[in-house]
Amino acid sequence: MGLRELIRPTANLTGATLVSAAVGFFFWWAAARLYPPKEVGVASSVLSALSLIFTLSTLGLNVGTVRFYPKFGKKATGTTILVITTVSFFLTWVYILANPGGVLTGKMGVKVLLLTMAVLGAVYTASGIAAVPLRKTSVFLRQSVVYSTRVLPLPFLRGEGFEGIVASLGVGFLVGTAYGVIKLKDTLKPALSTEFLREALPISLGNYLMGISSSLPIYFMPSLVLRDLGREMAAYYYTGFMIVSLTIVPINQLSIILLREGSDNKIGRKEMIKAAEVLTAYWIAASAVLILGSDALLSLFGDRYTAAEDMIKLASLGIGPVSFVALLTTELNIAMNSGGITIASALNCLVFLISAHPLLLHFGLQGAALSWILSNSAALPLLMLRNPKTF
Repeated sequence: MGLRELIRPTANLTGATLVSAAVGFFFWWAAARLYPPKEVGVASSVLSALSLIFTLSTLGLNVGTVRFYPKFGKKATGTTILVITTVSFFLTWVYILANPGGVLTGKMGVKVLLLTMAVLGAVYTASGIAAVPLRKTSVFLRQSVVYSTRVLPLPFLRGEGFEGIVASLGVGFLVGTAYGVIKLKDTLKPALSTEFLREALPISLGNYLMGISSSLPIYFMPSLVLRDLGREMAAYYYTGFMIVSLTIVPINQLSIILLREGSDNKIGRKEMIKAAEVLTAYWIAASAVLILGSDALLSLFGDRYTAAEDMIKLASLGIGPVSFVALLTTELNIAMNSGGITIASALNCLVFLISAHPLLLHFGLQGAALSWILSNSAALPLLMLRNPKTF
């Protein structure tokens, strides 16, 4: 397996995510300019919860689908879309009933919108998953471009407060999902294969926990910041960690392509060592960008958003642990070592959940970065012991 064959699909997936993230960056920049910080804080909390629901609804099948598509074909993708959509709708309904912070009280229109977005977002997520084993990553790239239409309604809905921000994202989901369904067609036809689930879920469990742990800082922490530090600080945190999360995109996409090729027996120790070297160099470069450019990037959103500058600089230290956790998890997935992934992922989640609240109260936004670094650093030694080949 040549490095070029890894880079091309990785570039497509990275490009898709970066397009989405870059437009998301502009989306929140525009929201920060058009809407009061309090409205942005509430919207970031609601949409972060919805994004976390999308992560939870995968049940780790994003990995299981890629790993077992060679065996089950369309049964794998059809079952995945059915499961993700069902779980997403249910969890969104639970979130609406819970109504954290009371922000949805008396907002029936927003509740219906969130349930609709739960279905659209689930299909959008499933189409991105299906594109990898189908070797149609370019479709996912174009879908991300279409999804960029979510920015357009923002100026016209500013009178609606945070509801306008949520509705704008809903428009993007509608258009992006429609494009994915048209291009992938029968691959996304719902199906139920219990045989696929029996084989995929064991290896998916650990990755499910790992996906949750990696999503907690960007999707769960805003609600915690909203509760402990206030609405404006929630806006500053979300903007700051959104910038940090952009640097994680190539890491995750390289891991997905390594898994795909490893499932076809095209990845060996030599390729994994090359990947580790690339990730080390990337860590240094990304950290330099965050440390030197955080003030300028945050200033784009407004002077008050520079409150997250120190958090971003501290978080740059966590890119390395995240990189190697992703790489070693991929190697364990290829080896079908679900136990090692599950233990490391559970520890990652546990450390984050235990440390996030006290660190946030003691150190403010920098405490959020510390919790992220600690959780990934705690999982890394376990993964190295489970699979010493790469190192």
